[in-house]
Amino acid sequence: MGTYTLPEDHTGPAGITAGPDGALWFCEGYGPSGAIGRITTSGVITTYPLPDPDGEPIGITSGPDGALWFTNQSDNRIGRITTAGVITEYNIPTPLSTPEGITVGPDLALWFTESSTGKIGRITTAGVFTEFPAPAGQPIGIVTGSDGALWFAEFLGNQIGRMTTTGVVTEYPVPTAGANPIQIAAGSDGALWFTYQSVAKIGRITTAGAITEYPMSTAHPFGVALGIAAGPDGALWFSGYEVGRITTSGVMTEYALPSTVERADNIAAGPDGQLWFTADLDYLIGHGPACGLGLSLDLAGTTLTMNFDVGTSVAANLKAWHVNVDGIREVFSDSFGPTPLPVPVSHSITVDPRTGIQGIESELISLTNEPLCSQGAFVNTGGSGSTISDLQRMIAASGIVPRP
Repeated sequence: MGTYTLPEDHTGPAGITAGPDGALWFCEGYGPSGAIGRITTSGVITTYPLPDPDGEPIGITSGPDGALWFTNQSDNRIGRITTAGVITEYNIPTPLSTPEGITVGPDLALWFTESSTGKIGRITTAGVFTEFPAPAGQPIGIVTGSDGALWFAEFLGNQIGRMTTTGVVTEYPVPTAGANPIQIAAGSDGALWFTYQSVAKIGRITTAGAITEYPMSTAHPFGVALGIAAGPDGALWFSGYEVGRITTSGVMTEYALPSTVERADNIAAGPDGQLWFTADLDYLIGHGPACGLGLSLDLAGTTLTMNFDVGTSVAANLKAWHVNVDGIREVFSDSFGPTPLPVPVSHSITVDPRTGIQGIESELISLTNEPLCSQGAFVNTGGSGSTISDLQRMIAASGIVPRP
């Protein structure tokens, strides 16, 4: 992963989105003065101050009119900025509404949450407002679903809400009490995926309202996710005290942040196929390639077949190692260009019954030798070497299911 420190002293970025100009745009909402920032995929940062230096922009999205639209919490406004940096702001009719998330609706208007009033707002690209009452559950994140409705995360209500473009609201309580849903994204499977601020889980809700929760690992003492976005690989990517990836079938992989980053707040897919995130505690913007690596093992006699599913947004090398009492030996290597959708790859090796095998480890490595992601399975036999039966037990114990 790479990082870029913001040029303004002690300025924390908030929301981030891909712009129509091939750059990333973000809100500078935590710091001495409010601004909208732009960063190219090569790391060049430009800052556009808000008309009111005390403004606090939080959420941002790319609009249907070729501009960027954002929420300004402290000024109670919705803002618009062109790719040339020209800013226009519109006062929200309800005072002290605390606008948070913003998204493009199916009607090509901008829809946003009012976290202090419990309303959902709508603004046309001409600046005309409509506000719809919703239960006072403190809505935060908002996104358009595959069913043409608006879906939002209710932080205090502990629910996921759905609103039609005519303002009809349906709410679905989440299974975990006190979870506090915070951000929400549309998945490639037609469902909505969301994060919790208070529990280490990722949630999924179908457009019919069926909710599934997927526990995160407890590797980090806080272990919660904050932002979530659809990635270029068809998976969902989330940010928090680590960056994680979850497939639409619920397979989760989590990646440690660089040592210079305490927490990643919001995340978005960039035009370069990478994931970009904001880190307000560290005053920087970070990025890393979208990468997924699946591994299953088939054993027939002494023939072990490694089945990989490879997805990477950058050119990379896939390497696999055979581990036994004789040490670690590379048994497979292949190169891939950017492959946004998983590509199946198989390779077979013969297992020597005399030395057996203790594991298979695989890794995707960028052409600049940056580790991207890895997958492996091991068995600890407690002896000199494992046998074929040990390998069979390894497959069963690791939960790896041979392909049909």
